[in-house]
Amino acid sequence: MGRADVPTITTTDLTEHFPIRKAQILKDGDDITLIGTGVMVSKCLLAADELAKAKEPISAQVMNMSTIKPLDLESLNNAAHKTGGVVTAEEHSTMGGLGSQVAMALVENAHVPMKAVGIPDVFGESGQSDELMEKFGLTSENIVKAAYHVMKRKE
Repeated sequence: MGRADVPTITTTDLTEHFPIRKAQILKDGDDITLIGTGVMVSKCLLAADELAKAKEPISAQVMNMSTIKPLDLESLNNAAHKTGGVVTAEEHSTMGGLGSQVAMALVENAHVPMKAVGIPDVFGESGQSDELMEKFGLTSENIVKAAYHVMKRKE
Protein backbone atom coordinates (compact mmCIF):
# COMPACT_ATOMS: atom_id res chain seq x y z
CA MET A 1 0.00 0.00 0.00
CA GLY A 2 3.01 2.28 0.23
CA ARG A 3 2.66 3.61 -3.31
CA ALA A 4 -0.28 5.90 -2.64
CA ASP A 5 0.05 9.67 -2.73
CA VAL A 6 -0.12 10.76 0.92
CA PRO A 7 0.05 14.15 2.64
CA THR A 8 3.41 15.49 3.75
CA ILE A 9 3.18 16.19 7.47
CA THR A 10 6.78 17.04 8.32
CA THR A 11 8.82 20.05 7.35
CA THR A 12 12.21 19.86 5.73
CA ASP A 13 13.79 20.68 9.09
CA LEU A 14 12.11 17.69 10.77
CA THR A 15 12.98 15.22 8.01
CA GLU A 16 16.64 16.10 8.47
CA HIS A 17 16.43 15.29 12.19
CA PHE A 18 14.55 12.01 12.67
CA PRO A 19 16.35 10.66 15.69
CA ILE A 20 16.16 6.92 16.19
CA ARG A 21 13.87 5.97 19.09
CA LYS A 22 12.39 9.44 19.55
CA ALA A 23 8.70 10.13 18.95
CA GLN A 24 7.48 13.56 17.91
CA ILE A 25 4.38 15.20 19.39
CA LEU A 26 2.65 16.79 16.39
CA LYS A 27 -0.45 17.99 18.23
CA ASP A 28 -0.97 18.48 21.94
CA GLY A 29 -4.07 17.16 23.70
CA ASP A 30 -5.28 16.10 27.12
CA ASP A 31 -7.98 13.41 26.69
CA ILE A 32 -6.43 10.70 24.51
CA THR A 33 -3.20 9.95 22.64
CA LEU A 34 -3.30 8.92 18.98
CA ILE A 35 -0.02 7.27 17.97
CA GLY A 36 0.63 6.80 14.27
CA THR A 37 3.45 5.51 12.17
CA GLY A 38 4.05 6.04 8.46
CA VAL A 39 1.05 7.10 6.38
CA MET A 40 -1.27 6.65 9.35
CA VAL A 41 0.17 9.71 11.10
CA SER A 42 -1.76 11.97 8.73
CA LYS A 43 -4.92 9.98 9.45
CA CYS A 44 -4.34 10.48 13.19
CA LEU A 45 -4.13 14.24 12.61
CA LEU A 46 -7.43 14.12 10.67
CA ALA A 47 -9.01 12.05 13.45
CA ALA A 48 -7.81 14.55 16.07
CA ASP A 49 -9.49 17.36 14.13
CA GLU A 50 -12.72 15.35 13.88
CA LEU A 51 -12.64 14.60 17.62
CA ALA A 52 -12.10 18.29 18.43
CA LYS A 53 -15.17 19.24 16.36
CA ALA A 54 -17.46 16.59 17.88
CA LYS A 55 -20.61 17.46 19.82
CA GLU A 56 -18.68 16.60 22.97
CA PRO A 57 -15.12 17.57 21.95
CA ILE A 58 -12.21 15.30 22.74
CA SER A 59 -8.73 16.78 22.95
CA ALA A 60 -6.41 14.34 21.18
CA GLN A 61 -2.66 14.40 21.40
CA VAL A 62 -1.03 13.10 18.19
CA MET A 63 2.33 11.36 18.29
CA ASN A 64 4.45 10.31 15.33
CA MET A 65 6.19 7.08 16.35
CA SER A 66 8.64 6.83 13.46
CA THR A 67 10.72 4.18 15.24
CA ILE A 68 8.87 1.08 16.43
CA LYS A 69 11.91 -0.89 17.52
CA PRO A 70 13.37 0.35 19.73
CA LEU A 71 10.23 2.09 20.97
CA ASP A 72 10.39 5.51 22.63
CA LEU A 73 9.18 4.27 26.03
CA GLU A 74 9.69 7.58 27.80
CA SER A 75 7.46 9.54 25.37
CA LEU A 76 4.90 6.71 25.29
CA ASN A 77 4.67 6.50 29.10
CA ASN A 78 4.46 10.27 29.48
CA ALA A 79 1.65 10.45 26.92
CA ALA A 80 -0.26 7.51 28.40
CA HIS A 81 -0.10 8.94 31.92
CA LYS A 82 -1.06 12.41 30.68
CA THR A 83 -4.14 11.39 28.66
CA GLY A 84 -5.10 8.05 30.22
CA GLY A 85 -5.84 6.32 26.91
CA VAL A 86 -4.08 5.35 23.67
CA VAL A 87 -5.03 4.51 20.09
CA THR A 88 -2.34 3.23 17.72
CA ALA A 89 -2.66 3.39 13.94
CA GLU A 90 -0.46 1.58 11.46
CA GLU A 91 -0.47 0.41 7.86
CA HIS A 92 0.68 -2.99 9.06
CA SER A 93 -0.56 -6.08 10.82
CA THR A 94 -1.77 -5.31 14.32
CA MET A 95 0.18 -8.39 15.40
CA GLY A 96 3.88 -7.71 15.77
CA GLY A 97 3.82 -4.04 14.83
CA LEU A 98 3.24 -0.72 16.55
CA GLY A 99 0.04 -1.87 18.29
CA SER A 100 1.71 -4.92 19.80
CA GLN A 101 4.80 -2.99 20.90
CA VAL A 102 2.72 -0.26 22.53
CA ALA A 103 0.41 -2.79 24.21
CA MET A 104 3.36 -4.63 25.77
CA ALA A 105 4.85 -1.38 27.03
CA LEU A 106 1.54 -0.16 28.47
CA VAL A 107 0.91 -3.45 30.29
CA GLU A 108 4.21 -3.04 32.09
CA ASN A 109 4.20 0.70 32.66
CA ALA A 110 0.94 2.61 32.28
CA HIS A 111 -2.14 0.35 32.62
CA VAL A 112 -4.38 2.54 30.44
CA PRO A 113 -7.03 1.43 27.91
CA MET A 114 -5.78 1.04 24.36
CA LYS A 115 -7.10 0.14 20.92
CA ALA A 116 -5.07 -0.71 17.81
CA VAL A 117 -6.11 0.28 14.29
CA GLY A 118 -4.29 -1.74 11.65
CA ILE A 119 -4.56 -4.76 9.42
CA PRO A 120 -6.15 -7.68 11.26
CA ASP A 121 -4.60 -11.15 11.24
CA VAL A 122 -5.75 -12.03 7.71
CA PHE A 123 -4.19 -13.10 4.44
CA GLY A 124 -2.86 -10.09 2.49
CA GLU A 125 -4.44 -8.92 -0.74
CA SER A 126 -3.44 -6.94 -3.81
CA GLY A 127 -5.25 -3.88 -5.11
CA GLN A 128 -5.26 -0.12 -5.28
CA SER A 129 -3.85 1.54 -2.15
CA ASP A 130 -6.99 3.55 -1.37
CA GLU A 131 -9.22 0.51 -1.78
CA LEU A 132 -7.05 -1.61 0.51
CA MET A 133 -6.83 1.14 3.13
CA GLU A 134 -10.63 1.34 3.16
CA LYS A 135 -11.12 -2.44 3.13
CA PHE A 136 -8.86 -2.94 6.14
CA GLY A 137 -10.26 0.05 8.03
CA LEU A 138 -7.13 2.18 7.87
CA THR A 139 -9.12 5.42 7.98
CA SER A 140 -9.45 8.47 10.17
CA GLU A 141 -13.06 7.40 10.82
CA ASN A 142 -11.88 4.12 12.36
CA ILE A 143 -9.33 5.98 14.46
CA VAL A 144 -12.17 8.19 15.73
CA LYS A 145 -14.27 5.09 16.54
CA ALA A 146 -11.31 3.55 18.37
CA ALA A 147 -10.84 6.79 20.33
CA TYR A 148 -14.49 6.74 21.46
CA HIS A 149 -14.08 3.08 22.47
CA VAL A 150 -11.03 3.93 24.58
CA MET A 151 -12.72 7.00 26.08
CA LYS A 152 -15.68 4.84 27.14
CA ARG A 153 -13.31 2.36 28.83
CA LYS A 154 -11.68 5.24 30.74
CA GLU A 155 -14.99 6.07 32.49
